Amino acid sequence: MKLGNIFQSYPAWVSVSQLKLNPQTAYKILKYFRLLSAEHELIEKHRVSLIYEITGADINSRVELTPDTAEFKEYVSKFGAFLQTDSDLVKLDMSLEDFITNLDPSNKLSTNDLVLLEPFFKE
Repeated sequence: MKLGNIFQSYPAWVSVSQLKLNPQTAYKILKYFRLLSAEHELIEKHRVSLIYEITGADINSRVELTPDTAEFKEYVSKFGAFLQTDSDLVKLDMSLEDFITNLDPSNKLSTNDLVLLEPFFKE
């Protein structure tokens, strides 16, 4: 799995963390979400440091990248390459089908959420 999978799927995982699940499944999701969140935090730190590096701005100063500028294009290129890096995060020890089966019927996930979540579950 790539860092890009983690970065793109994070909002879907936040939604999953708020779903009603049976206790055993909820606990598995909790443990996995903690690992995924730690990985996401590292990605976010790299993203921010990359912006400061490219713009030459002082750390913690307000920085804005404007689309269609050389700086923005460099950022997109470098961050995109970084997101292609393999992650050490292992798949969740549960199939997506088992996860869905354990959802409370009142829960809702979109097809897009499932597409983003699918790479994290065993087949």
